[in-house]
Amino acid sequence: MKKTMKTIAALPLLAIGLAAAAPAAAETEATPAMWLVEDEDTQVYILGTVHVMAADVNWQGGKVAEVIESADELVLEADLDQAKLMAAMQQGQALGMSQGLAPLAERVDAEDHAEIVRLAGTLGVPAPALDAMEDWFIVTMFGPLRMMEAGFSPTDGVDIKLYEAFTSAGKPVAELEGLEQQMVWFDGLSAGAQSALLEQTFDASALEQLPLAVAEWAEGDTDGLYNVMGLADMGPDLTDMLLANRNPHWADYVQTRLDTPGTVLLAGGAGHFAGEHSVLKMLEARGLTVTRVQ
Repeated sequence: MKKTMKTIAALPLLAIGLAAAAPAAAETEATPAMWLVEDEDTQVYILGTVHVMAADVNWQGGKVAEVIESADELVLEADLDQAKLMAAMQQGQALGMSQGLAPLAERVDAEDHAEIVRLAGTLGVPAPALDAMEDWFIVTMFGPLRMMEAGFSPTDGVDIKLYEAFTSAGKPVAELEGLEQQMVWFDGLSAGAQSALLEQTFDASALEQLPLAVAEWAEGDTDGLYNVMGLADMGPDLTDMLLANRNPHWADYVQTRLDTPGTVLLAGGAGHFAGEHSVLKMLEARGLTVTRVQ
């Protein structure tokens, strides 16, 4: 069975709270896709992000640098304030720990079980505690650690770097959803969808797609990224949770934001801006003009 990187799309920004900074390396220049929706007194720039990134990818030049400088406000999927990260972690633990679950060894194969136990040990989590963790919680807790070991860290992700740039400049940061709401959505996934996500996350071949996905993003190939991530092949539960139920709200925000003068940068997972449920397609269907600016 073909393994895809749905895990990248599913990875909540909560993972930033678990990550350590990666060492610096020689830079690779990137020109990620960016769009503009505007009227006579408002500009809404839209940047598709990757939540985990290699330290050697420089994406903050070109048009992105101009917009970071000129924008009055940043809007992310979730505000990455440290206090909100901690609150979301606590909520995630409250939602993601359950009694009466099948032991983890019965939910995954032996190889994946050994890998999860190993990763849990790096955080000081004893193996028996894993039996009480729901599948989605295991993905959000330990999936990021696998990516970090492969050289892709949430602390180098586009979202946190933008957050740091705007907060250091004294500019406001708003959120479309919030980390705690994202935890609720994960917890609402069906058992089948959680099980599939868990299997995909810890499959030995899954990480092979990660550098390919980042390469597509760096080249500004949104459709290529969408395909590498396998977002068109998700089941209905994951599609609804990750895209179909969320993207109309994102489109609502852009359309409403045009009523307020100023310049704003909206940055969210790149998968939201491609495919059948693309936010960009929704905006165009509402009669708005979406212009590719990078």
